Order: sequence, then C-alpha cells, then structure tokens
Amino acid sequence: MTLRQVANKLLFLKPLLNFSVLLCFCAVIYLFLFSSITLQDKYALPSLLLALWSLLFSALLGLSVNAPNEKVVSKGWFSKLRYKLAKSLFALSIIIFILLTFAVLYITLRLLSVWL
Repeated sequence: MTLRQVANKLLFLKPLLNFSVLLCFCAVIYLFLFSSITLQDKYALPSLLLALWSLLFSALLGLSVNAPNEKVVSKGWFSKLRYKLAKSLFALSIIIFILLTFAVLYITLRLLSVWL
C-alpha cells in the first residue's frame, strides 16, 4: 500500500484535525483571557501541542493526497518534464515536512520537560 492510498483512506480525518486545531487555539485564547494562572499552566501547553500536531498531521494528509501520479503521465516531452518537476517539488516538500516533524518533536520534548 502506497502513501497515497493510505492518505486517501485517512482523508476523512482532515476536517476533524482542522476542527481540533481551531478548538485548541480557541481554548488557549480563552485560557489566557478568562482563567487563572494555574489553569493556564495546566492546560495551555497541552492544547498548543495538540494543535501543533494536528496541524502537522493535517498537512501530511493534504500533501500525500496530492502526490504526483506516474500512471497519468502522457507520452509528450513537456508532460514528462512537468511530471519530473512535480515529483522533485513533492520530494522537497516531504524533506521540509520531515524537518518540521523533527522540529515539532524537539519543541514537544522541551515543552513537556518544562510542563512536567
């Protein structure tokens, strides 16, 4: 099973992930405006981390669904050039996504060490 097929099967999660991001950011804003410092210390950081991971997973789903498909490429030279360009941009975006994942993992571990 390829990454594209897995992403197509998990695409129904994208609206739920986007709603989770929105809900977490609203929770953080509510905590900072209307709650005490102890509640902010307890719930703001996990809400931000959940929003960040949900946003990252939503981006992965959106990126994987739009992966270039080799079966669609026609015989012309311009079409092959366009496919190679799309494939190289997709590879670059996957590399950027992997770097973002490591950065978010690092941030998560650093913030959880502060929170715990």
